[in-house]
Amino acid sequence: MERLGHPGLDSGAPAHGAVVMAVGHVSRDVRRVCLALNTGALAFRPGQHVLLSAGGLQPRPYAIASLPNDPLLELHIQRRPTGLGAHAAERMRVGDRAVIWGPVGRPFPLEDGGPILAAADGAGLSAVGSAVLSVLGADAERRVMLYVGARAASDLYDERLLRWLTERCPNFMLNVCVRDGAAADHYRQMPLGSAIAADRPDLRGATVIAAGAPNMVAGVMSAARMLGARPDRMLPMPFVPHEPDSRPHGFLARWLGDIARPWIASAAG
Repeated sequence: MERLGHPGLDSGAPAHGAVVMAVGHVSRDVRRVCLALNTGALAFRPGQHVLLSAGGLQPRPYAIASLPNDPLLELHIQRRPTGLGAHAAERMRVGDRAVIWGPVGRPFPLEDGGPILAAADGAGLSAVGSAVLSVLGADAERRVMLYVGARAASDLYDERLLRWLTERCPNFMLNVCVRDGAAADHYRQMPLGSAIAADRPDLRGATVIAAGAPNMVAGVMSAARMLGARPDRMLPMPFVPHEPDSRPHGFLARWLGDIARPWIASAAG
């Protein structure tokens, strides 16, 4: 049997038939996709990811944006020139069938009750937003520092929800940084790592998570080390663009036809 060559699949991660229930753009380059799994709500912990295949394309990993035990699985998919990124941006529709493997990967260690510094840009807000909402849903007074970055203000999404949290959670701090264009008064024009270094929060005992562009993640981790974060409490999640691949994967196509069809039909019903 041909191997798909991804640790999540090779480790025997469970597969789930799925149907697209909602899809829409949340920014110029990110699309929100909500799927119903034929096995019901997916049990996972913030920071984990799934592998998605749709349109007969090769599976790709995506961070989970929904909250644990939400009835629908939410993914944020960055637009790409080819492959699943292009399929989600241009062709994916409600009712489309898909296959999900997972959950996969190491979850964020959020249970100790200590402070959290989180940073995200682009679709990295999927994993980080899920973690922040989960933590504040359990303890609205926990200290959480969230730094969100974007090329321009038009690339930001879920900002209204995040600013609502600043009004409801006394120890939640939101910083938004943009790189290009004119910034409004409440935006900062600097890299996220530079903003954190300028603010100089005491990160001794804090959990530090960062998801998004590799350069951003590296800058945040460098600033966190200088501010006292322990290496074992720092969790980088760089989103590396996938190699272009818009072709149906041979083994996956056979799997969809011979094995997954009953699961997908069940989910569609």
